[in-house]
Amino acid sequence: MPARPVVAALDGFAPEEVAADLTFRVERLVPFLRQLEGMGVTKVAFAGAVTRPRLDPALLDPDTAALLPRLMQAMAAGDDATLRAVIEIFSDFGFAMLGVADLAPDLLPGPGLLAGTLTLRDEGDADRA
Repeated sequence: MPARPVVAALDGFAPEEVAADLTFRVERLVPFLRQLEGMGVTKVAFAGAVTRPRLDPALLDPDTAALLPRLMQAMAAGDDATLRAVIEIFSDFGFAMLGVADLAPDLLPGPGLLAGTLTLRDEGDADRA
């Protein structure tokens, strides 16, 4: 029988549909990651929407503070860069990242045209790719 997943939520962004087992703040990211390690968590998936939380410097621990330049640089580069940086941090701590294809492959569309009509220009673009 598979282990029950641990549901963790960023403070202020807890899901309504499921109870979070843990709530964490970005300012305490490293202690949170160590807590996950201590619980035996080895795989992580991100789900749901968040906006950039307001950071409180008074709550930073030294280990998370060391990550702040990396996170701030990513945040300045946009949401995609921020997500990539967060994924890298989780990976650096040894967590394997899981995506929809790993967890619920039936939710993904199969190969082929998803909408509209395929044009000669589209075919040419595909050939060049």
